[in-house]
Amino acid sequence: ETRAVLSADGIDQVIGAAQLTISPTVTNNTIYGYTPAQIRRAYGFDQITFGSVVGNGAGQTIAIVDAYGDPNIAADLHAFDVAFGLPDPVFTKVNQNGGTKYPSTNAGWALETALDVEWAHAVAPNAKILLVEANSASLRDLLAAVDYARKQAGVSVVSMSWGTSDFSSETSYDSYFSTPSGHAPVTFVASSGDTGALP
Repeated sequence: ETRAVLSADGIDQVIGAAQLTISPTVTNNTIYGYTPAQIRRAYGFDQITFGSVVGNGAGQTIAIVDAYGDPNIAADLHAFDVAFGLPDPVFTKVNQNGGTKYPSTNAGWALETALDVEWAHAVAPNAKILLVEANSASLRDLLAAVDYARKQAGVSVVSMSWGTSDFSSETSYDSYFSTPSGHAPVTFVASSGDTGALP
């Protein structure tokens, strides 16, 4: 997979058009790469406890914010779960306003959405997953989706696999990344770029 860094050209557009290399359809069940169990073990997620409570995401909701629609995400998540022996999570998908009229599909963003949803579930297999699909990759739409996600009951994490370059007025958007009044604490995590370690 070739991936583009999610970055922005000015404030109005977050670019997320992944550059894909298309491969033939897989016709066997051989799994290449790391399994969810291996990732949980490598990072010590399988060792997390809070007293006697196992840190597997039970009782938590992870909200994932991505742009555009992924019409196959529920089926893809189920196939992922079957392949790796994971329980199907409570999964909800909404648009940036909480409705069910979903945005148009973008293949690059759909791939990113599948990656985000499946691996959030792999790391916290007992957490509920709320996918909030922004209408577009504009910062305005993505922030509207973040604003919706952070206000939902039970959401303890908002995960955003997108980012933008620094800009002088960025602190004016800080309120989007805060816990709403009267809400349990919310943690926000965001993309750090795919090639951040390169010179």
